[in-house]
Amino acid sequence: MDERLHFLLVLTITNIGMGGVMAALLLRWDHRLRLPHGAVILLGLALGPFVASLLLYYQLLLLPGRSAPAVLLTTLVIAAGAGLLAGRGWTALGGRIRAVPALLRDDVWMRWFAAGTLLMLGIAAVVLATKPLVDHDVLEYAVRGRWFLDTLEVTYERHPFDARNGFYYVGLHGHSFPLLFTWDGLWQRITGATGDLWPRSITLWYAWLLIALTWSVLRQWDRALAFVGVLNMVVPFGFALLLVIHHLDSYRITLFTAMVLLVLVLRERPELPLVLLFGAVLGAQAFIHSTGAILGGVLWVLWLVMHPGTLRTRMRHAGASAVLALAFGGVHYVLDTMIGTRWIFKDIIWF
Repeated sequence: MDERLHFLLVLTITNIGMGGVMAALLLRWDHRLRLPHGAVILLGLALGPFVASLLLYYQLLLLPGRSAPAVLLTTLVIAAGAGLLAGRGWTALGGRIRAVPALLRDDVWMRWFAAGTLLMLGIAAVVLATKPLVDHDVLEYAVRGRWFLDTLEVTYERHPFDARNGFYYVGLHGHSFPLLFTWDGLWQRITGATGDLWPRSITLWYAWLLIALTWSVLRQWDRALAFVGVLNMVVPFGFALLLVIHHLDSYRITLFTAMVLLVLVLRERPELPLVLLFGAVLGAQAFIHSTGAILGGVLWVLWLVMHPGTLRTRMRHAGASAVLALAFGGVHYVLDTMIGTRWIFKDIIWF
């Protein structure tokens, strides 16, 4: 299969398909969550590739050595099951999608937003599609992803070293981003394609989601404020760099931002459905990068301190969110600390 067709296939299955499943699943519980539909859909789209990496992680950890078709089929079956559970969430999602043309026609600020983001992302896409994967430590993540692809297993060891290429993995961060390279490689074994266009697109996918999420939240107050807010976010040089370098920053920052927004909602409405969603997003953004694990843990503690409920309610919410955080990737740091590289503690205590 041609590399570009392969890219479109993986994009459709992962970003749109699995992202749509997550969006519909969240909308299915809208009567419990009571969150703005636009932000919920964007969160679902952000969780699409992440869930692919999470399902891949558990399969390679618990059922190592299975073939690429078996791993992919298992993932798709689970995603399809989640799609069936979404039920009426698909109706809500379809309604929001059908409303987009009218929104663009009637809202001048939305047209400015769409035109601006398309121009910006179009320029960045040309840069990233032709740029070598050498920015910052993205090459390390890519090589780690190839390691998982070659072995089809996730293991924990004190000194992860690949003698074939001399690669030593320092083991500081979660496996979500490397597993996205593995995910693309598994599909390449089916399609026969080569290249890395889909992993390259992750930077832009999440950069756009971050911009759109900011727009969606600010738009709740004022459309002009949303435009000005997004403009102030994208104009600084640092954000421009975020768009034209291969890295996981847009990936982790998008889910970290969603987690912070959920904490703000929880401050006003400490309800169990929101607590469960917060726990899942907390674990997700932690599984991407150690910064998310550390800051997420601090934010979790602060949220419990500020929790307006009784001690019993706090403990129940703490336990529920912690279980979800571990299930959605936080368990990696527990395993890495106990039986792996010792995570950040190897730099604090040399043992």
